[in-house]
Amino acid sequence: MRDFRSEPEYLAERRKVIRDNHPDRGGSDAQLIKALADLDEQWSRRLTLRRQVREHRPPFISEDTAVQAADAAGAYVDRISAAAQNLRERTARMDLTPSSLPERLAKRAGRLAGTIRHTVTERLPHEFRQGYRQDPPSSQKD
Repeated sequence: MRDFRSEPEYLAERRKVIRDNHPDRGGSDAQLIKALADLDEQWSRRLTLRRQVREHRPPFISEDTAVQAADAAGAYVDRISAAAQNLRERTARMDLTPSSLPERLAKRAGRLAGTIRHTVTERLPHEFRQGYRQDPPSSQKD
């Protein structure tokens, strides 16, 4: 499999990150470096998921469908993680007590993102390796 740095989609996203964070356009060097590092981390995670999907995909699911599902799940996890981080940052600026509602919501959103990430990166590949049964175990007759 190719390195993600040669993927056209990655290159387009990288150009956009550079345009949005370049020092000549009002960004800073630190912002640009952090944004590029975040993009590389995101694509590294995506490549790992795609590799796992290709290795452990059950035969009745097409490869394209499995890769699209993994990419969509990864995008949802990234959005939820970003929203949870945003909530944490906003509540930190408000200087609220840990028992306040926004802090509890941010923690729950963070846990949800962690659960989704665990499902996508560990549970689904494990189920792919095990394979799916057509009939549930409870309906099998001895």
